[in-house]
Amino acid sequence: MKDFQAVILAAGIGERLKPDTDNKPKTMLRVGRTTFVGLIIDNIYKNGLKDIMVVGGHKFPVLKRYILGLAKKYKDLNFTFVENKKYQEYNNCYTLFTALPHIKKDFIIFNSDIIFDEKILKNLLKYDQNCIVVDNFKRLGEEEMKVLLKEGFVSSLSKKNKIEDSVGEYIGITMVKFDAIKAMMKHYDKFDFLAKGKYYEDLLVDISDEGVFFKPVYTDGLLWTEVDTFEDLYYARDVIYKKLKNGK
Repeated sequence: MKDFQAVILAAGIGERLKPDTDNKPKTMLRVGRTTFVGLIIDNIYKNGLKDIMVVGGHKFPVLKRYILGLAKKYKDLNFTFVENKKYQEYNNCYTLFTALPHIKKDFIIFNSDIIFDEKILKNLLKYDQNCIVVDNFKRLGEEEMKVLLKEGFVSSLSKKNKIEDSVGEYIGITMVKFDAIKAMMKHYDKFDFLAKGKYYEDLLVDISDEGVFFKPVYTDGLLWTEVDTFEDLYYARDVIYKKLKNGK
């Protein structure tokens, strides 16, 4: 199997989940007997990846200490930690840029506020190119990060995209070839890290001018969800997690 580095972006504050996120990152919220980041790490491990980078910000020492505790049951995993000290000022693309100098091979980005079927990652690892994972089953709304294609490649990733033009929702998992880092860094000086509504997903589209394009890999109905609100949290815990645990 091709060797990839897993990069978990976990710097955000989780404003809509306060006060539960006052003293810990959103990814450390409980799901069953574990946490969101615990489930992500377990899925990474089950799929044979050995190197995991965690990029933190909000309550970074708490997150690092927690993951080092988790690491004790994964003897052959290699964890590295990178801190985004400007997580309160800048959008999540800065979190990705904070990670890039420390990445030494092809990598897979994971948003840290998702729960997903391990088979989604298994299917992604069949590919060896720049890819994003897209839910092609979910009924879309205004808040979803909707994906547009042009000639089979991603041409736009935005909540503002029209539902009828979209092939689905980006789920927060992206496979990136190592040589794409050079193209990303060319956009460092011109990316607006302070802009509201600007995300690293915009960067994935912007680097098409450097000849870097992303193909969609579809979930085809496999379960997943992201968590931004308490309603999302209840759904993740009481519906998605229970179904995944029961093998449905």
